Amino acid sequence: MKRSAIFIAFLGVFASLALYFFFHSSSKTDRKTQELVILTWEDYTDRQMISDFERETGIAVTVVEIKTSSEQVARLQDDPAAFDLVVVDESVLAYVLNAKLARPFDLTKIPNITDITSRFGTQLPMAVPQFWGTAGYIIDTRQVPADTDSIEMLWDPRYRGRIRLLDDAPDAIVPILHRARLSINDTASAEQESAITRHAEGLRENGVSFGDTFDNIAKVMDGTVWIAQTYSGDHLYKARDIPHLRFVLPREGFRLWADYFVLSKSARNQAAAHRFISFRLRPEVAARASSTFFYPCAVNGSEKLLRPELRENSVMFPAMSTLDRGERYERNKDPIPLHQKLFNLMKK
Repeated sequence: MKRSAIFIAFLGVFASLALYFFFHSSSKTDRKTQELVILTWEDYTDRQMISDFERETGIAVTVVEIKTSSEQVARLQDDPAAFDLVVVDESVLAYVLNAKLARPFDLTKIPNITDITSRFGTQLPMAVPQFWGTAGYIIDTRQVPADTDSIEMLWDPRYRGRIRLLDDAPDAIVPILHRARLSINDTASAEQESAITRHAEGLRENGVSFGDTFDNIAKVMDGTVWIAQTYSGDHLYKARDIPHLRFVLPREGFRLWADYFVLSKSARNQAAAHRFISFRLRPEVAARASSTFFYPCAVNGSEKLLRPELRENSVMFPAMSTLDRGERYERNKDPIPLHQKLFNLMKK
């Protein structure tokens, strides 16, 4: 009996250990199979819209938030099965696609895909556009002349230590490329690279610091910083009612961007992902998202559903002559190594 009891006890311990190691050594992607997981930017999701989708479809949605595109790509590379949909910035879209981290959407399962504006529909079927906007600068007109419209302000010694750029290479390197009269998609000759390097060193010497978009706006709002790089919609979201804060798009050029939904290569819930995209492309849903985050959606007809003060807002909808100065990162090009090198140099 004792041997039998000991044997039974041993079996119990063995079973417990087996269960422990099974659950603790299972894939990082161990999650509910009926759950739709979306990886997106911090503070960039209409939670009521998510609730409406869940109520309509019965599909549970989990939103995972990140702050930078580098973090975004790292999370997707590390565990692609952890996410179904990923909101990808245009600056890293080429990398995500070339690295085969995404799979194409089945457009037959998104009936209203034809409502996407032609300007941003060129990435289909690999990427479905969400918002578009501009990357510019919020300035404190109590400290910086209100008519300032040049990137030269970033090198101006009068503003030393009072300038903040986005803590993300695709945006932070734009002004130094434009100062060297280069496109954001250009590769540089040795002579041009030398000049760009000097521009980057000049920003570092002028005490430029770095932060995420909302932190940058907060620093200008509290007077710590006078010039900060941010995004058009985030300026409107956080600071539109503060009269001494102005959003500037430099005359030398700026980044015009779009972000996209991509389907993770290892997405577990592809059917749910397609239903969510179809829901998100409804004009009334797109318009509500625009009204919440102050970014235009790439959905035909959605702008007509916006309040007049938004439809007529020049930060949200710049004039065509202004947009012509903007540049978009090209889909078919991976990030240029020089860009990260310059970014690291500025942050030393």
